[in-house]
Amino acid sequence: MKPSDLVRRAVAAVPAYRLVEEAAAVKLNQNESPWDVPPDVKEEIFARLRARPWNRYAQEAPGRVAAALAELNDWPVEGIVLGGGSNLLLEAATFAAVREGQAVCAPRPGFALYGLLAGLAGARAVTIPFGPGFAYDADAWCAAVASVRPALTFLCTPNNPTGSFMNRDGVRAVADACPGILVIDEAYREFAGEDRRDVLGAYDRVILSRTFSKAFSAAGVRLGYLLADPGLAAEIRKLVPPFNISILTATAAEVMLERRDLFSGRVGVLCAERERVQAALGGMAGVATFPSRANFFLVETPYDAEALAAEMKARGILVRTGSDEELRHMVRVNVGTREENDRFLAALGELMGGRP
Repeated sequence: MKPSDLVRRAVAAVPAYRLVEEAAAVKLNQNESPWDVPPDVKEEIFARLRARPWNRYAQEAPGRVAAALAELNDWPVEGIVLGGGSNLLLEAATFAAVREGQAVCAPRPGFALYGLLAGLAGARAVTIPFGPGFAYDADAWCAAVASVRPALTFLCTPNNPTGSFMNRDGVRAVADACPGILVIDEAYREFAGEDRRDVLGAYDRVILSRTFSKAFSAAGVRLGYLLADPGLAAEIRKLVPPFNISILTATAAEVMLERRDLFSGRVGVLCAERERVQAALGGMAGVATFPSRANFFLVETPYDAEALAAEMKARGILVRTGSDEELRHMVRVNVGTREENDRFLAALGELMGGRP
């Protein structure tokens, strides 16, 4: 018997999540912020770290972050769950809510992690397609969850990779229809200009998942958090390893929350760039793009997506392809700096036989 034969069948059956590390002058493939945390903010983080003991498990610093998030969201601190990245928290919510053989609903196309987590839990993944132009169809969602009766539903708004956004009435309708827990993944909420905090208090089975990776330029810091009913949060917290937030991560988050106006300004710049780039794409023959409320958007061309991505890489630009059939002629492009975006437009214009 091989050691791998001792692994649970549900785990062995799930393909590993892999992303090949690639280097390029313009990196538009991972929905990251194009800007690092500013030097003065880093210096404040380092100054606080120098004054804090590193030989003790971090308790006070994560507690301060949770308290700050509770105040910002007008939500009980007992309903805040911190984790080393929102992926870890989505995993905890899945294993808290889903038993083997039950169903998990998620959008298609959607974040690959949802199906991966369903598989690891031994659950059945049921995907719900979008309407024309990748618009969310709340009625279709309500019908699907009423029919499937999932133990857990992932609703990503804005959705990765489409940028689709479901409005408040649609989300409330889905929450009404869901028999189990509804996780609203708001990783890109800052770029939408609104969130679904208003839904949280009305439904004790709704969880909001958020991250510092995107709007706060902190993908390398690894911090996510959930907002949930305090009783539900207490159960999910049991599945989150103790002391999983380091003093380094907590201190960085503490300072970034204090300087959040700086990061909000950056979000505004990226949203303006998103509109500018999509407008330029709209004037490019043979190219289509779709409405997005995130820091990325889909671009459709007549070319195979993998071939287009390879051509862009040859020009020093990384974009992302997807495995869904609907995306076979599409690449996902995150918004970069103005210079990076102009390089992308010029490269695509060259490939399409013209200039933007």
